[in-house]
Parts: sequence; C-alpha cells; structure tokens
Amino acid sequence: MPKGSILLTAGTPLDQKLLPVAESYGYSVRNFYGCQEFGWLMLDGVPLRDDITLVTSPCGDTYRELVVGDLPMGDNFIISKSDHVCNPAGEIITYRRERTYPEYEVVVTATTTHAASTIEKVARTILRIKGRVVKISKDLQDQHSGHKTKTAPWRPG
Repeated sequence: MPKGSILLTAGTPLDQKLLPVAESYGYSVRNFYGCQEFGWLMLDGVPLRDDITLVTSPCGDTYRELVVGDLPMGDNFIISKSDHVCNPAGEIITYRRERTYPEYEVVVTATTTHAASTIEKVARTILRIKGRVVKISKDLQDQHSGHKTKTAPWRPG
C-alpha cells in the first residue's frame, strides 16, 4: 500500500495496537461506528447525524447512552475531553463501548406523515428490526411539521 494511506476500521471496537503499526508504515487510522438500522453514526468519536443524543447511562457517570432518532440503542460510551485516539476533537470514545438492554417506552405523538397507518407500519418495522416497541399516541398529530416522540423508562402494567 502506498505511504499516506488511510486505514478505515469499523464493525468491532478499534484495536489500539493497530495505531503504532499503521504509523510505522506512514498510514493514518479512521474509526467508524454505526449499526445496520441507521448506518454510520460516528467517525472518530464525532457524531455524523444531527438526531444523535447522549443521555444518562446505567453504566456510570463517565458513560452516556446513545439515542438515535429518539430510539435508545443500548450502546453506552465514555465521554472524555481527553480525545478519541483517532481525532483530538472526538469526545465519544467509541472503542470503549458497554452494551445494556434498555427498556424504554417510546410513544410517537406527532408525525409528518398523512396517515396514522403509515407510522403504525414504521413502528412494527422497528419492532421487527430492533426488538423495540414503539407505541402510537391515541392523540397522534399527523401532517405535523416534524416527528415528535416521548421516551421514558418502561414500567410494567
């Protein structure tokens, strides 16, 4: 490979032993994080989408749980001002992920679609793909200027 090549890593936590090896050959390393449902979410600890939120994590004070498009993902990351190893501006340490299995109630209260049946189909698709229940409010506002959801910890009964 030519000097100055960029190695792209994705799919598993970044093996930090790769960094000095890559550097010895004059290569740089970039680290993607994503998922099948939403695609690439972060590059070198920097979000690539504007619908990414980091919320309090059950893993402790240094971690934050990832929420994408109001859907909790169950991936928790350390947030650090000490930089991602591939980018000093990256504060989300994607190679130090902890997995949890959150139980949240997600209720869609408003949608841009013209019919409630459309958002109901989307909710069933999310259940099949992510194993997450998304409910539709009885007072759903359709043809709204944007999508709105309410997310809260799931409570039985």
